[in-house]
Amino acid sequence: MTRTAFRSTDRSASEPQRAAGELVELRSGYRLRLGTRAGGPGGAHDGTFVEDWEQASGLGDLDFC
Repeated sequence: MTRTAFRSTDRSASEPQRAAGELVELRSGYRLRLGTRAGGPGGAHDGTFVEDWEQASGLGDLDFC
């Protein structure tokens, strides 16, 4: 599943005098886990469950929470 979000590159929220900015597509920092689920319903990690995903350092534009 791909979702598209945009952010302003000029920090217009913190610098309102610079309201016009370039929009860039944000990339998710999550990727599907490899292999199969160890417990629960079993089967391959196919994105059906939250546990099927992992956040990868250096991947995407969003920070870890």
